[in-house]
Amino acid sequence: MAAKKKSDTAKKLVVFIIVLAAVEGAILYFSNKQAPQNPREAIEKAIEQALAKTELSPNEKARRKAQLLIQQSVLDYRSRYGKFPESLNELIPEYFSRLPTDPLTGKPFKYLLTKNSFRVILPDAPEKGKEKRKGKKRSTTSLSVEEQVMLLEKIQKEDEEIKKYVYNPAGKRDPFEPFNFAPKENLKASTPLERYDLGQLKVTAILEGFGEPRAIVEDAKGHGYTVKKGTKIGIHGGEVADIQKDKIVVVEEVTDFTGKKKTNVVEMKLRRKSEEKDE
Repeated sequence: MAAKKKSDTAKKLVVFIIVLAAVEGAILYFSNKQAPQNPREAIEKAIEQALAKTELSPNEKARRKAQLLIQQSVLDYRSRYGKFPESLNELIPEYFSRLPTDPLTGKPFKYLLTKNSFRVILPDAPEKGKEKRKGKKRSTTSLSVEEQVMLLEKIQKEDEEIKKYVYNPAGKRDPFEPFNFAPKENLKASTPLERYDLGQLKVTAILEGFGEPRAIVEDAKGHGYTVKKGTKIGIHGGEVADIQKDKIVVVEEVTDFTGKKKTNVVEMKLRRKSEEKDE
């Protein structure tokens, strides 16, 4: 049966392609010979001649004729106006007096338009030997009555257990809070400068002429501290590595949000009074 259906489908497809080619050739012939005022006349005449040579059933011929009429009308519309119609309504009244429908089902054709092509789709035809059944729809479940009852009882039992459960957040981290392994403010630092992030500190002076260069660093409260090479500074265990004329260089070990440690070199430039006034 399956092989026969495939063979019938293939035959119909071949017939449809032959008919379509014959229609296009006939339209060219009639249009070159004598173009009637109404383009539908040439299209319809060519389709009827092409379908007369096929072995399709009367119903199938009527459906194919309606479909081909729309397809050829769309192609003729493009040849006249340089574009496909946005909808089949644009073919009225030049090609049709009203919107075409499938003669077998009475349903409208589907018109799918893309950038460079289009499709006219036939509505689904009713299957042979099957009648519409009235009344309640048949259940689609494959479970027996006993299995359905057992399933419902199981679902109700699980629902009751879920309702009894109460979430206790005590001692648990917030599941919506992102992981962050970076250290917070170092409150247990041995020196005041180790309690601040480097961004909260500023270099206000570079001291020279004392053998070993030194610098003055102020915290957010305006307290000044003298630093030299090796001085601990910042919440990340930073250490002053170099002091130059216009900046100090700090090397610190930073732990990112994934817990990975890396060395970070930070240059803290001298903040002159003129620059502070401009800010």
